[in-house]
Amino acid sequence: MFKRNIFYIMISCLLLTLSFGSNTVLAKASTFEENQVSNSSHNALFYQANKYYQDADYEKAVDSYEQILQEGYASGHLYYNLGNTYYRLDQKGKALLNYMRAKNLIPRDPDLSSNLEYLEEELQIERDGGGWLFGLASWISDYMTLRELAFLVSLFLTLVVILILSAVFITKWRQFLKIPMVIVILCLIIFLFGTVLSGYHFYGTNPAVVVVNEAKVRFEPSMSGEIYYSLTEGTTIGIENIRDEWSQIQREDGKKGWVKSEDIEVMKINK
Repeated sequence: MFKRNIFYIMISCLLLTLSFGSNTVLAKASTFEENQVSNSSHNALFYQANKYYQDADYEKAVDSYEQILQEGYASGHLYYNLGNTYYRLDQKGKALLNYMRAKNLIPRDPDLSSNLEYLEEELQIERDGGGWLFGLASWISDYMTLRELAFLVSLFLTLVVILILSAVFITKWRQFLKIPMVIVILCLIIFLFGTVLSGYHFYGTNPAVVVVNEAKVRFEPSMSGEIYYSLTEGTTIGIENIRDEWSQIQREDGKKGWVKSEDIEVMKINK
């Protein structure tokens, strides 16, 4: 019994360490952490860009929004406004790209969700299905930011530790802790799966979006290379490698090929 309790205590210490580390590491790792437009000059430029949009001067609006981003300031609403502006310019690939960027910062914004869903239908983009656990984790990762998911993983890891230690040191509680333990572990698995899914999507696949009407994918990184297949505007792919002005990409079905780098835009933002 003593050795078993020591084992449970060691497991608890390990889980507690993971709970502290998960939130800090994932929060720092995210390239989509919101950096609000707080500088007065950038505030002025943001409101000027909004004025250009209201006046239907969409080219100037895009230039102003992009200038703010290039100077290292970003927010979910900035990406959302930029997506709206690109849509008005009939650049639907770039509109989708910026809606998806905004989705990672303000995932529960109703206007953003509505516009993104409408554009995906217009571009005939279908989401892959999966089992109930995959579907639930996907919904959670779409509904929460990576930082929020990391916090919940940390929280439920801590709850697991508390329940384990309670069972070790307060033996009369053990019979009452079984159901809460199952519920907490199930929640932990779901949120952990959602976190891994979200993290893998943005760090493991290096996602990019096709921003031209049609991108020709070739067997070799050369205009003389044979065309393998084509990608339509708004298609999301993963970047495998970059060589000069060419990018090796992988489609969701696993098919790889080379495409002109100017035909796609990476979803991540370097800040």
